[in-house]
Amino acid sequence: MSIKIMNAVWHLSRQKGTPLLLLIAIADNANDNGEAWPGIEYLARKIRMSERQTQRLVRDLEKTDELIMERGGGRGNAHRYFILVGKPSEEIADLKAREKKGDKMSPFPGRKPAHPPRALKGDKMSPFPEGAKKRVCKAHKG
Repeated sequence: MSIKIMNAVWHLSRQKGTPLLLLIAIADNANDNGEAWPGIEYLARKIRMSERQTQRLVRDLEKTDELIMERGGGRGNAHRYFILVGKPSEEIADLKAREKKGDKMSPFPGRKPAHPPRALKGDKMSPFPEGAKKRVCKAHKG
């Protein structure tokens, strides 16, 4: 939770009512750069709305200069939200252009990905080199 982002949303957002509540719920999960990964189900529970209505509200907020959502790409992959409230207009324009272009890089330079890349099949990440014998406990030989 970033107090800096929460304060920016409280004092600078032009939203009111449920959209403001949703933006506050996202900001409650954001880091100091305004980046957050809460799930729709979590946000819906937090703002006491249905998941479908929460998705509509997110889409409406995306049409403003206050939020960008980078889609996670399927079930189990969290969406990434970028709160734009309080950012300079040049930075907002740059982030929106990158989003429109489909640039999936973090808009916050110098940031490392939150999760290391997943190992792919055949990537030689096994602790046992190919052809090496695995030690087996005598009690489990059979």
